[in-house]
Amino acid sequence: MIENKTVIYIAGYGRSGSTLLDAILGGSEGVTNTGELGSIFDELLEGNACSCGYCYETCERWSLFSAGISEADLVRFRDITRYIDSRHSLLRPHLKVLSAGQKELYRQAIGYVFNTISSPVVVDSTKTAQNGSFRPIALRDILGFDVKVIHLKRGFTSVLKSVSKGSNRKMLGKKDIRVKFLAQLGFQSKDPFFENNKNALGNMFRGAAGYFFANREAARLKSIFGDENFLRLDYETLLKNPIAVLSSIEEKFNVSLSDSKQVISDHGVFERGHIVGGNRMAQQDIIVRRPYR
Repeated sequence: MIENKTVIYIAGYGRSGSTLLDAILGGSEGVTNTGELGSIFDELLEGNACSCGYCYETCERWSLFSAGISEADLVRFRDITRYIDSRHSLLRPHLKVLSAGQKELYRQAIGYVFNTISSPVVVDSTKTAQNGSFRPIALRDILGFDVKVIHLKRGFTSVLKSVSKGSNRKMLGKKDIRVKFLAQLGFQSKDPFFENNKNALGNMFRGAAGYFFANREAARLKSIFGDENFLRLDYETLLKNPIAVLSSIEEKFNVSLSDSKQVISDHGVFERGHIVGGNRMAQQDIIVRRPYR
């Protein structure tokens, strides 16, 4: 039986501060932050490590979850979560026609993960890029979780600047599973400058398109979940006054974040914890500035 959970789902595009917000929310009792939880089966199959530095099989949090799953089941669970979590199409991303068997396998896969998390509130920052567009809807409609959506958005220029540096996976030494964007489109040139900068250009093209679609799909979740379960948040506002932001989340979603606010007031240092996926920030303790006065 799958335990009932409240899931705070961080939607939007990558490089927008989801790892930061995830860690801050997880600083309160009764709230467990998990990072990009939708990628946990990929992480296990690739032999990657949790943000704590240990592999998932020996990690304090995830060892109970990963211990009893065979590689064959990991592949099945990875494939079904990839299929259900991803967008249906660019024009109709939230349209899904699923069989009873697919839903049951998805329940089994998600149940393996969530049943090892004891706290009643779970933060999932998988976001709404291509592989996570349908996930918050699936967690609500297939699993029956009480899903609250935070649409976290960062300024376009700042995101593109971050994206131009390359894949987070590559910078963390992980396998980059994406085909180079411009190579997909068949762009080649004899110009040495173009060839040397092709990957950076491809990243920026991909980032611009991904930014638009991920934020468009996140914004659409307001009409799906209702205003009472949806909060729009700017990354820049989170940096400027994190305590005020936490207060707005408390009021909107009826969840206590007093411990997180106290940490920010005292010293602002959050432990890196046990974050799945994420960026390089997840590999170190996270420091949050005190609010401006």
